Amino acid sequence: MSLEALTRTLAAAGVARQKYPEHVVVMDEFPQTASGKVKKDLLRADLRRRLQG
Repeated sequence: MSLEALTRTLAAAGVARQKYPEHVVVMDEFPQTASGKVKKDLLRADLRRRLQG
């Protein structure tokens, strides 16, 4: 999936432009807790590192 394809899909669905994502990052898996919940703090840190680097 590319950012352009996602933007076209959102535009066709009538989503407001301010809700469009600025970046698309494809991940193999999300960091999870032992109970299977997403570790959002680790996810945010990883995304920050990827977007800065």
